[in-house]
Amino acid sequence: MDRAKVAEYLLSESHPVGRFKSVFFLTLGYSKDSWNILAQDLRRGVSTIRHCISGATNMKFKLLETVVLNRDIPEHRLKKGDLGAVVQVYEPDGLEVEFVSASGMTEALVTLKEPDVRPVSQDDLIAVRQLDRSA
Repeated sequence: MDRAKVAEYLLSESHPVGRFKSVFFLTLGYSKDSWNILAQDLRRGVSTIRHCISGATNMKFKLLETVVLNRDIPEHRLKKGDLGAVVQVYEPDGLEVEFVSASGMTEALVTLKEPDVRPVSQDDLIAVRQLDRSA
């Protein structure tokens, strides 16, 4: 795990997507100055999860990867194109994906199948939309 991924993404309070994750990690006491401690703890955790989930290394997505939703999910007020973070991987093709508001609050934690999301591409542009809380 390289420094840029940890310090400039997971621990960055200014990264367009990573800043939401940084709130969590900074609250736990991690810092940019000691990014290597977080990297070490994440490696230990990912290693443990891989041992618990047989064949997880064959999954298309990895833990903490940012993904793009491929379809609307009205019951969770999610729309195609919303960004989420993979927080759990299930065999054979399941994912637990967390969707957060721009302020960093979890809005939905949804179990999906791999075809429901796609990786972020270089051509994607991040946009903000109002969440309809009346639905």
